[in-house]
Amino acid sequence: MPWLAFLAVPAAAAVWFYVVFSELKALRKATDAAEACMNMYLEERRRLVPILLSAARNADPDCVEAAQAVTRARNAAAVAGREESFSAESGLETELERFFAFAVDNDRLKADPGFADAGYRMRAVNDRIGEQRSAYNRAAEKYNAKVKKFPSSIAACVLHFEKRAVYYNQRAKTEEEL
Repeated sequence: MPWLAFLAVPAAAAVWFYVVFSELKALRKATDAAEACMNMYLEERRRLVPILLSAARNADPDCVEAAQAVTRARNAAAVAGREESFSAESGLETELERFFAFAVDNDRLKADPGFADAGYRMRAVNDRIGEQRSAYNRAAEKYNAKVKKFPSSIAACVLHFEKRAVYYNQRAKTEEEL
C-alpha cells in the first residue's frame, strides 16, 4: 500500500499542473482576444486620420502645421512594434486632442460638414478604443495576477507564461499621480 501513496503525490501534482496550465492558457487567450479587438479599433483610427485631415485641409488650408503633427504621430503608431505601440498610440491620441482643441477655435472647421462628419467618426472610434482598452486592461491584470500568484507562478515560469503590458494613456496616468 505505500506504493499507492507514492503514486498519488505525482498524480495530484500532475493534475494540479494541468489545471493551472488550463487556467493560464484561458486567461492568455482572453487577453489576446481583448488586445486583438483593441488593435482593430486602433487600426480604424489610423485609417480615419487621413480622412479627417483631408476634410480639415479642404475647410481651412491654414491648419497644415497641426495636421502635420497628427500625421507624424499616426505614422509612428503605424510602424511601432508591440512594445512601442502603447506609447506611440498615446502620442497619436495626444496629437489628435491638440488638433481637436485647435479645431474648436477655428470657425471654418466648425462650419464644415465634411470635417464635422469625420470628427464625429473619429470621436466614436476613440470612445470604442477607450472601452476596448479597459477590457484589455482588465484581462491583462487578471492574467498577470495569475502569473505572479504563488503557486501558479511556478507553472507560469516553467511554461513560459510572461506578464502582459497594461495600457494606460499618459493623461490618465498623470492625473493619477497628482
